[in-house]
Amino acid sequence: MQQRTSARADTHPIAPPPAEIARTVLEYGGPARPRTAWAPGLSDVPYVPDRNGEPWLLLPGERTADWPDRDLTGVIQVEDPAGTGIAAAGTSVLVGGRLSRVSADMQTPMAVELAALRPLGALLDLGHGLALHHLAVTDIRLTGAVTAAVDLTAYVAARPDPVRPHAAHILGHLAHAHQTQLVGILQAHLGAGHGWTPAAIMPLTLDRYGLELAYREESGSELIRVRVPFQAPIREMAGLGAALRAITPCGCRTTLEH
Repeated sequence: MQQRTSARADTHPIAPPPAEIARTVLEYGGPARPRTAWAPGLSDVPYVPDRNGEPWLLLPGERTADWPDRDLTGVIQVEDPAGTGIAAAGTSVLVGGRLSRVSADMQTPMAVELAALRPLGALLDLGHGLALHHLAVTDIRLTGAVTAAVDLTAYVAARPDPVRPHAAHILGHLAHAHQTQLVGILQAHLGAGHGWTPAAIMPLTLDRYGLELAYREESGSELIRVRVPFQAPIREMAGLGAALRAITPCGCRTTLEH
């Protein structure tokens, strides 16, 4: 599949930076897959990221009860199963750091605090097979479809993309109910006249920075990917409708996000 890009005259980014991709995948992806010797046989580990994006893992208590009184080196891998939002399909995040078991007297207070961020059902199993562990992050990398090292300062400062939880639903709606609008968006972005239409078009991904489309020309058989950036990145879901309408030619506008 070909990738087509375009230049912008302004200074707004047209795609999410690695730190925001990582933060979003950690927030909405999962479960975590341990990639270290201390977790043989463990595959899908529930976790909750805190406000700084550091994972708190729920591991089998009997597996970690006899750990030494020191932090262990921990590495987990988290994938975004949807691949429709900020992270391309096949992108995963490797998170490395110092792993420690939360003390017995802090297990319940920390679970209550984390449940306010994400009401994960596994938090209710504390003391009944699972124990809370903290991964103090020292290294983050994107692997797979997107490969990049992630700056830790930028990662802590980043916030999860608010569009990600809704991306798959909206993309499905655009594909089934708004083909005319998608063609208009593509024509406007490529500077093509209204006489030119693609043989096929589909929306691939959607995030707070823009919309990615794939299309096939009448004379070709290969799909071409093109990213259509919003005029500026949106900060919350309430701004998505206006951002979509702004990249849609006037004659094609409708309520795209519904």
